[in-house]
This record gives sequence, C-alpha cells and structure tokens, in this order.
Amino acid sequence: MTGFIEQKKVLIVSQYFWPEDFRVNELVLGLKKKGCIVEVLTSTPNYPLGQIFKEYKKNPGKYTHYNSIYIHRVSQISRGNNKFTLVLNYLSFLISASFYCLCKLRKKNYDVIFAIQLSPIFSVIPAIICKKLFKSPLFFWVLDVWPDSITPIKINTNSYRYKLLERICYLLYSSADFLLLSSKGFESRLSEMGVIKPKMIYFPNWVEDVYSHDLNLDSDEGSKVKSLLSRWSDKKIFLFAGNLGEAQDFPNLLKGFKDSSSLGEVVFLIIGDGRYKESLISIINSYNLKDNVFLLGRYESSYMPYFYYYADILVFSLLDIPIFKLTLPGKVQSYMSSGSPIVGMVNGEAELLIKEAKCGYSAASGDTKHLSILIDRCCSSSEQDLKQLGLNGKIYAHDNFDYNSLMSKVVSYF
Repeated sequence: MTGFIEQKKVLIVSQYFWPEDFRVNELVLGLKKKGCIVEVLTSTPNYPLGQIFKEYKKNPGKYTHYNSIYIHRVSQISRGNNKFTLVLNYLSFLISASFYCLCKLRKKNYDVIFAIQLSPIFSVIPAIICKKLFKSPLFFWVLDVWPDSITPIKINTNSYRYKLLERICYLLYSSADFLLLSSKGFESRLSEMGVIKPKMIYFPNWVEDVYSHDLNLDSDEGSKVKSLLSRWSDKKIFLFAGNLGEAQDFPNLLKGFKDSSSLGEVVFLIIGDGRYKESLISIINSYNLKDNVFLLGRYESSYMPYFYYYADILVFSLLDIPIFKLTLPGKVQSYMSSGSPIVGMVNGEAELLIKEAKCGYSAASGDTKHLSILIDRCCSSSEQDLKQLGLNGKIYAHDNFDYNSLMSKVVSYF
C-alpha cells in the first residue's frame, strides 16, 4: 500500500511580490514544486519607483494569480519619493493586511504561515495574526535584523526609544516557531537580544533561476548588453548592480576608484535605482568622475546575467556598521554564479565568504586606500588569474546556494 503524504497549505505573507522582482517569487514556485498548496498575501506593486505599476493599474485582474498560485492583494499607499510617504506605505500595508486577515481569511485554514521579513519588521504582524487564527506554525525568513538595520539613520542606540523598539522586535521574533536566517551571523545577534524560543535555521539566498542557465549571447538581451558595453571595450569594466542607497557607502566606494592609479584604464558601471541616486550623481560630479563612472539605470532581471558576463569585475560595498558585519547581501550569490571575480569593500560575513570561496578580493568597509590597491591589482592581473577567481565563485555558489536543495531543506521543516 502506497503511503499518503498530506499536501501542506502554505500562506506566504510579503509586502513585496510579483510583478515586483524579489526572491519570494521563486520561493513560492519552489514550494509549489515541492508539493505545497501555496497562496500569497501581498499588496499593490510599486517597488522600486514608488508608483503603482502602470500595467497593474490598467488591468489588476491579470495579477490575481502567479503560475496558478492565488494572490490576496490589499491596498497600500505607494512608497512615493520621500520619507513621509515611505512611512505611510509601511503603515498602510500593516493595517490593510491585518484587517484582511481578520475579516477575509479567518474562515480559511493554512498548515504553515511563512512571513518574508524585510524592513521594516512590522510587516510580519499580519502573519502573527494568522498564526493565532489558524494555530499554525509560523516561519520568518529573516533577511535583515531589526532594530539594527535602522542604525544607518544614526539613531542613538542607547536612547529609550531605541531600547523600546528593540524590545518590540524581540517580541516579534519570539512569536515565530522557526527563524530562517539568510546570514549565519544573525543567530548570535538574535540570541544576544534574548530570542531563544524559535528554532533558528540557516537558509541563505539561493542562486536565482535567471543565473542558472546557459547564456544565449545572441538573444535580444545579450545583443543589447554587448552593444551597450562595447563603447568601453578598451577599458577594464567594473560593475555594481542593485539598490542605490546609503547602506552601499558610495562616497567611499567612488573615492577608491578616484584614488586608483589605474583610473584611466577603468570604467565603473552602476546598474539600478534608488533614493540615493541624486546624491550619487552629485558625488560623481564632485569627484570629477564623469568620464569613469556611469549610471545605466534599472534593467529587468533577464538582462543581468549578460551584464555580469561582459563585465570584468563585479563590485559591492557596505557601510561600516555592526549589523552589516553579520549580513550577506543577496547579490553576492548572483555575482558568484556568474563566473566573474568580485571586489568587495565589506566586513564580516561577506568578507569571509569572498576569502573562503577564493572568488575575488576584499577591503575593509571604508578602507578606500586598500580598495584602490585592489582596483590596481585587478587591472594588472592576467585574464587567466581573473578567470580562475570567477570559476572558484561559480563552483562555490553551485555547491552552497543551490535553489532545489534549499527548497527541499525548508519544506522538511513543515
């Protein structure tokens, strides 16, 4: 007699979801492939530009299902382009999603509640409500640790306000049954906060599907990227991709390029968008780097493997603050899978990973002098040496950040 395995019904709670471009999109597909019945509670798509997607506004009915997965959407105030509207965006999702759970979902039943914990942490509150309603185990995928993640705002960590916030975060984390940690270093910080009740499991970002296939260099994306980058064919191309924010420490990153003795041999291409864009343009101008640093804007994810392929070196950096020592940015897995070498200006876990994987070079956060030396080193290295670094990263990513293996791991805890 064949044994019957019950299908688990899973509710994903995430403020961000398709057609926005986040790994949660692949997460729900992975859970579905592993036999789970998945539904998603999310909101109206408006990231990163801060306005509801035009395609969604024209026909919201097209966005009620994602690969046959049903989507519960609640209203929210768009992010806009200032801090006030951003706060309203966070609050409106929290309120709308919480009421939706209490009024619309209470008669349903879910075996597992799975919250995507980005910033701010309060977006997990609707998932906690669902845990109470359905008496189901609650998973948090912890992608950054609060309240530490707001320290770039320069809040006084000894203030009563911060201590109160830390206590609230402790209560929120402690309400989960499982904490899936995207960085190993998060466990020590959460334990330091007193969070000991949930089971903590290392669950890093995986190599996204778009980076897992052989490239078709003759595709539209491949041809466009090749044509775009051909203007710098006589230069060593360094490339950054991702959100443009304060956390990326662009002032020091650009100073490292400015002070490099190889500046005339390189270009630094920046792909992405974010609230720091205007400040970044000002820094480029003030450093007189207009002939070396170029903002290419935002591209769909299908273009990114080709940018990584045609770039010589991939770059990332983080501010020198305690929480970032514990953080492994999600872009690192994508960078490594591309087969291109990496230069990081980072501390802690990301720095150790670069050294362990032997996939590139790293300078300490804010160490512009060492970064300049590394840029020069990349320019003087042979193509074979750079290729070997990239290959090391690709092998490491395949062995440690495989999508299917990580999906099997998380489902085993359901």
